[in-house]
Amino acid sequence: MDVKHISFLVVGLIVGSLATFSYVEQRTETTTAHDQQQSDTSDFNQVETTEADRYRGIVALQDNRTSEDIDQVLQLEEQIKLLQQELESVRLENDDLKQSSMILAEEVDHGGKQLGDVAVRISELESENRRLQRELGQFAESDITNEQMTALVEEPFSNFLLGFRGKQRDEVYDFLTSRKIMNGVMTLSY
Repeated sequence: MDVKHISFLVVGLIVGSLATFSYVEQRTETTTAHDQQQSDTSDFNQVETTEADRYRGIVALQDNRTSEDIDQVLQLEEQIKLLQQELESVRLENDDLKQSSMILAEEVDHGGKQLGDVAVRISELESENRRLQRELGQFAESDITNEQMTALVEEPFSNFLLGFRGKQRDEVYDFLTSRKIMNGVMTLSY
């Protein structure tokens, strides 16, 4: 049984006991007044007295039960109060956890947006770095001479190769010489 059902049971017992006690008390008072008014008929008085005694006995039994019931009811009410306090404490803790969860979710969302912004910025910076490295490579000195560059290909393409400077000149020279070597190997193999 849950707390709600127990509390309904306890309240029902209390209300039932009080209603029975009140009914028996009224019935006893009515019977006593009735006994005084009907004192001329002995049989009737004896019946009423018997009925009144029976109600008095019920009241006495209920008083004994009521004291035990009251103790049980008080214990149950105390347990209910403790359970309600514990339930309220759990609800408050749950509310705190929900609020903390929402705050963390907002922080994660905000952190995710910042991470996305940082990733975009990193990509932009990497692109800028590559561009600057290319420009810097053009200003670097190359050991490859103009004569070496023009010897790699025939006219009219040789003048085009003279436009490369620095690191680019070295890369183009390495590429074309490795290609020439590959062509020579392929020619020998046929």
